[in-house]
Amino acid sequence: MLQLVLFILLLPLALILTAIVMLGDGITALLVRARRFVAAHPTDGPRRHSVQPLSPLQDVSQRDVSQASIIIVNWNGRDLLAQGLPSVLAAVARDGGHHEVIVVDNGSNDGSADFVQAAFPTVKLVRLEHNLGFGAGNNIGVQVAQKDIVILLNNDMVVDPDFLPPLLRPFADERVFAVSSQIVMDAAGRQVETGLTRASIDGGCLSAWHASVPTGDKAIQPCLWAGGGSSAFDRQRFLALGGFDSLYAPFYVEDLDLSYRAWKRGWTVLFAPDSVVYHRHRASTSRFGLHYVEQAFAKNCRLFVWRNITDWRWIAASMLRLPGDLAAAIGSNRVDDRHALVWALRQLPAALRRRWMGAICAVYPSPAMQSCTPTDRHLFQVACSRYHYKECFDPPPALPVGGRKKILMVCPYLPVPPTHGGAVRMLNLIRNLSLTNDVDVLSFLDTEDERDAVPQLTPYCRRLHVVVRRPRSCQNPLRDRSWYIEEFDTPEMHEALLKMISDEDYHVLQFEYTQMALYHPGTRRSRTVLDEVDVMFRSFHRQHLAGRRFPRRQAIVDYLKLVRFEVESCRHFDHILAMSAADAACLMDYLPERRHTIVEIANGVDTDYYTPPTTWPGGCDLLFVGSYRHTPNREGIIYFVRQVLPLIQREIPQVRLLVVGDGPWAEIDDLAANPCVTVTGFVEDTRPYLASCAVSIVPILSGAGTRIKILEALAAAIPVISTTLGCEGIEARPGEDILIADTPAEFAAATVKVLRDHELAEKLRRNGRRLVEDKYNWRAIVARLDRLYTLSLRPGAE
Repeated sequence: MLQLVLFILLLPLALILTAIVMLGDGITALLVRARRFVAAHPTDGPRRHSVQPLSPLQDVSQRDVSQASIIIVNWNGRDLLAQGLPSVLAAVARDGGHHEVIVVDNGSNDGSADFVQAAFPTVKLVRLEHNLGFGAGNNIGVQVAQKDIVILLNNDMVVDPDFLPPLLRPFADERVFAVSSQIVMDAAGRQVETGLTRASIDGGCLSAWHASVPTGDKAIQPCLWAGGGSSAFDRQRFLALGGFDSLYAPFYVEDLDLSYRAWKRGWTVLFAPDSVVYHRHRASTSRFGLHYVEQAFAKNCRLFVWRNITDWRWIAASMLRLPGDLAAAIGSNRVDDRHALVWALRQLPAALRRRWMGAICAVYPSPAMQSCTPTDRHLFQVACSRYHYKECFDPPPALPVGGRKKILMVCPYLPVPPTHGGAVRMLNLIRNLSLTNDVDVLSFLDTEDERDAVPQLTPYCRRLHVVVRRPRSCQNPLRDRSWYIEEFDTPEMHEALLKMISDEDYHVLQFEYTQMALYHPGTRRSRTVLDEVDVMFRSFHRQHLAGRRFPRRQAIVDYLKLVRFEVESCRHFDHILAMSAADAACLMDYLPERRHTIVEIANGVDTDYYTPPTTWPGGCDLLFVGSYRHTPNREGIIYFVRQVLPLIQREIPQVRLLVVGDGPWAEIDDLAANPCVTVTGFVEDTRPYLASCAVSIVPILSGAGTRIKILEALAAAIPVISTTLGCEGIEARPGEDILIADTPAEFAAATVKVLRDHELAEKLRRNGRRLVEDKYNWRAIVARLDRLYTLSLRPGAE
């Protein structure tokens, strides 16, 4: 009850504070615009009361990054200096550069200053009369330093002998403001610090942490802040930003504040894992007592938000949560929380003063940052993600030397074993592209058992990463995407994709199937391709809506959601691959402004793999090849067994049907109850069945795309009978290369005719084989795709 009363009483104050901050931000924005207008429209002479621009920084291209001033701030840490200073001097000697070592003694009374002067005469000693705090002590040390680069170390740090070169090397990039070393805790302590700093703002509160560093990861990457006790800084920029802000006295978060202000000016902060320092966590600050340390940290986290964050949603959330936080702290008697909050509120006016004056007097962002809007949300992304950092600062990867492009294929199903047409397509694209390119694959697995098949794909991949798909347990009808898309949206896949494109600079990102379009990363550095294996909304319409007088309401809703998702997704890709001219035309109808991005890349077949028999085997055996999990296959075979097969049996009683494909086909009652139907289940190789059967049937009634089963049968020189829809996208001549039949009577008559007419069967075999050799050879198809990618990577190509 007390907490509720306090909340109601304090809420008007929080609303007033929020309004003040918003008003101040608005006035500040107007002043900043006025300053920029004046700067863009100079006059012949100075105006009274005009805002004078800040003095420009010196050209950092002239800075000497081969040597540094190493600064250690100390307060009553004689024993710590005795452990750490020898390692620093040893590292300086090992590097051989003209570095300087400075110890700033913050009014110690344990003899630290005299000890340093006596034991380490080469160290420059700066004596302060009183303890000015961590930030002020370092600021004085930076002012005294003579080198262009300053390295700030805690007095409880022991450094690796080779920590200097990898720490200084990144400063060769003129954008770099600071570089953090990798921190290794002592053997007895927890790894609470690593140097790879990250943060987020949730509900208006700052959460900051050190991310783990994967074993063997030596890549330099961005970090949000460079720790004030384990990092190197550009001295000139450090001083231009005013150094560590006294607002955060006595300690903590001042290094985050400084680094964040540098990020806002387009300067970068990096993490160098090869530069290693060893830290005794809070060996110095623990003297103040745990409660005081925790209060200071909590206070400064709030002050950071009030001082720096301009995103109105984040700052409003921070202000509006004050009544609840204070009421909870008082009502539950959480003394530390209450003291930290009151401490922060006392410093709120100073934080707001710095907030507004800092915006008015800020240095304009660097040209490198102007291409990326420096909003708070964007900066947190850039500073905490290697991928977003590269998107903002790094150019696209250079054109491949020797033509070998780096391609990442993102698949909704593991392409091996090739149990369905989509898997056959993906596998052949990977296999043929890998002949002239470096191909990586990121794929879902439906179950853990599929891991056993992964080695079948590794010969064609440079890297292969798989993620077990664990869709949400329930559908949400209020979401704007259909469940057919939602079931493929998992955080594990997002994380895996982000890591792969962070670690590698790919020339092409190719996403298989419409469902995977949701993982488009919005990159500007790679060409993005969507392989429309199945135009999803078209297939869905044929399966659930076409020919139905009263389709289910949910089917209508799903269809509209699929149309919206698929069409909008296609707008974001550089190229859309369509399976056939019909699929391409369908997409162009919805995307006329993107016609130039839609390219027909047909399905194909490995004509070398399928060796046709010299003569037609004859007989009365019919063959159907297909995966059970593809709904058009199930519907088609049930239609054939119920309505077509009895008509054939009237003419040829000894006819038999062989169903080859993965899945529980035998569970379909119509198949199990018919003695002339044989179900094999999954087989490694379909060629023996193609060679022994007389006719391949494709009684498909729904779906979209092209049927690879037809191309495989034509390559194996077996006569094919299909519906018009089943043969869609294949440029086969009815009656010459293939027979088309769309009613049960027509299908039965065509089947009987082929089984009885040897000459017709031979003609279909001969013409069908010639068709796939001329138009549907995988190597020729993939070579065309490869040329498309090569041309699109050239400068100026769209």
